[in-house]
Amino acid sequence: MQQFLIFLNEWKKVFPDDKSPDTNFLFWLIGFTEGDGCFFVNNRRELAFILVQGIDNVNLLYLIQDNLKMGHVIKQGPRVYRLIIQRIQHLRLIMFLFNGNLILPSRKIQFNKFLLAYNSKSDSPIDYLPLNNAITLDNSWLLGFTEAEGCFTISLLSNSTAFRTRFILAQKGDINVPILSSLILLFKTGTLEAHHKADNYFYLVSGLDNVKLLYPYFEKYKFLGIKGDSFLAFKNLNARLINKEHLDLNKRKELIFMSHNINRKIK
Repeated sequence: MQQFLIFLNEWKKVFPDDKSPDTNFLFWLIGFTEGDGCFFVNNRRELAFILVQGIDNVNLLYLIQDNLKMGHVIKQGPRVYRLIIQRIQHLRLIMFLFNGNLILPSRKIQFNKFLLAYNSKSDSPIDYLPLNNAITLDNSWLLGFTEAEGCFTISLLSNSTAFRTRFILAQKGDINVPILSSLILLFKTGTLEAHHKADNYFYLVSGLDNVKLLYPYFEKYKFLGIKGDSFLAFKNLNARLINKEHLDLNKRKELIFMSHNINRKIK
């Protein structure tokens, strides 16, 4: 929290007439960045902070741009957009925002290289803060991280009345395993499993009783992008499964359709 105060004080010097981003948004943005962001340094030591999203979630980039009052949203491909922040004055604010507030060890390494590159260009270098932060259910960091890396999924088997409901949160890197595994204690459910690809892992919560333990957190801190639609569809279909509607052949086809569209934006 102390680091947020430093960031907000510096932010207000640059944008004195604008409303400051609130704390919930900042925690969310850090978590989202640790999942989907990039602290970019090229061979010429040019710096950029980059977030990339598909066209269905491009409004999320505009929301971030509007809250930070920084950067440009650029079309990168037919269905891909990116928010890029390059101005040195704005990058300095990015340094203050993330320095000491990151959780994943892999992101800390990437950010430290980014900060060193910034300091090589700056007359006012910033000391790197290697703080050991932990995931908590008392702020929106995990919401942002889930918005970037999480998945709510339900599948109904075609050859039986069985179904599978799951929450999956993936991350790459052996170095991040202790952080990911801490979710088991936080939610009092779930397992940590290795992906078939080397050095990839995921936190998995499976079964109706277990996924319901996730609801209070994701209802307290609201998703900002289309992941919120997925969560609502996930909850609604789980409720119908609890009511055993999947056993009704007249309703099962509808439930299968719903399961296929949990993670699709339907217009």
